[in-house]
Amino acid sequence: MDEQTFDDLYHASFRRLTGQLYAQIGDLDEAQDCVQEAFARAWSHRRALDAAQQPEVWVRTTAYRLAVARWRRTTLGRRPADRAVGSPSTSPTPLGWLTRSCAALRSGRWSPPTVSPPRPPAGSTPTAGSCGSTPPLTSPYAR
Repeated sequence: MDEQTFDDLYHASFRRLTGQLYAQIGDLDEAQDCVQEAFARAWSHRRALDAAQQPEVWVRTTAYRLAVARWRRTTLGRRPADRAVGSPSTSPTPLGWLTRSCAALRSGRWSPPTVSPPRPPAGSTPTAGSCGSTPPLTSPYAR
């Protein structure tokens, strides 16, 4: 595609493409920016574009994809940070108790928690063979 053909394409389709993209995204300034960027990319690919390949369709598709990419970046920028990728100083560690336990184990200050049996419901009396008649469980590792 030579320069004159590209200029003709630009003048004939810029307003139409801007209107179509504006109808899709609802922001005139953003639509104009995306169509302009799509034409800039088409200019760098003008040797590959041919009238038989419908260059206006290529520019429309590129402008729409640019608008979607900008929308995604804007949307992702407004979302709160993901806890899985946040820095430890700004987000609580889901396994903080494990980190503390491992540190205590390495330093020799760790002792496992004791296990106590479940409590019977309020107002009930334990019967023979129920949990209330067994001695409380303790950890064999308790000091």
